[in-house]
Amino acid sequence: VHDAERDRVIVYGGYTYGSTQSLETWALDLGAGVWSQIPASGPPSMTGHSAIVDPVRDRMILYRGTELWSLDLAGSPAWSLLATTGGTPPAHAGHSAVFDPVHDRMIVFGGDGTSDVWQLSFSGATPEWSLLPTTGVIPSPRFGHVAVYDSRRQRMVVFGNGDGAPRSSLLSLTLDQPSAATWALIEATGPEHYPSGRVGIYAPVRGRIVFQGGGGPYEDGLTSSLLLSGTPHWTTLSTASQIIARSDHAGIYDAARDRMVVSGGAYHGGATNYYASAHALGFPASTSVDLDPAVTSSRISAVVPNPARGSQAFMLGIAEGKPVSAIEVFSVTGQRIW
Repeated sequence: VHDAERDRVIVYGGYTYGSTQSLETWALDLGAGVWSQIPASGPPSMTGHSAIVDPVRDRMILYRGTELWSLDLAGSPAWSLLATTGGTPPAHAGHSAVFDPVHDRMIVFGGDGTSDVWQLSFSGATPEWSLLPTTGVIPSPRFGHVAVYDSRRQRMVVFGNGDGAPRSSLLSLTLDQPSAATWALIEATGPEHYPSGRVGIYAPVRGRIVFQGGGGPYEDGLTSSLLLSGTPHWTTLSTASQIIARSDHAGIYDAARDRMVVSGGAYHGGATNYYASAHALGFPASTSVDLDPAVTSSRISAVVPNPARGSQAFMLGIAEGKPVSAIEVFSVTGQRIW
């Protein structure tokens, strides 16, 4: 996960050399490019888990199976097992999770053998699980896919490891309502991109999702982009260098430096090779895009911290033809700050 407040990436668990499951927590300083181990014990060894940052409570949330763990990010980080209420999702490895800042919840989708969507609400004294009812084009069961939160359209975008058909593996799930959601296929133009378990990040200021690598029969080191503005369009990015083909790696969007950072992963062709290296892909200014003209109602994005400048940014889209008399900004405690 990306701890933007402290300008670092935090990873937990996974496999190490020799297919040994790790119990370690590590942090990558994005400014210095230096790894350091966080001396915090707690969760059991995990693979196929998910993690998000809960910025409201300044913590990392780790989920797999029936256990939910929290890592305090301030001061001396410490793991703790979180108690929850409500129904508990079945244990499914290879699921995905995103944080929905508008409704203060974690959305968990899929995993081995299921296409269910669960939500974990943080709004109460104790986090509460519930199954999120969905309609529309229900996706096939999948695992090892990519899921990102599209803050400009208040939705989750899912790609990969579905029924094997490239275009039917790209879907969106509306998240504007707290108790119901709708699935829809995203019809994208451009070259075919196969659902091969890539890592993906969402770059909100550029209006695109960037994918890297992948596994299965299509394992490669390529980097591709899905432009979401207007008619969604696939592009294979031409990069100055290419990293070794890998899958099962992690990635974040470093908003302060406008780049994608990926770490770890494995290559499964023949003997399995595991990688501990981290790589960054900077985006040239020419890839910037304007606000999506298809957005026809007023929307506000999630706040994006910029530690390098000691500031935070967000985007506000105003529908064409709708007058605005004033814009006011309030903190989460209700205090007017602008």
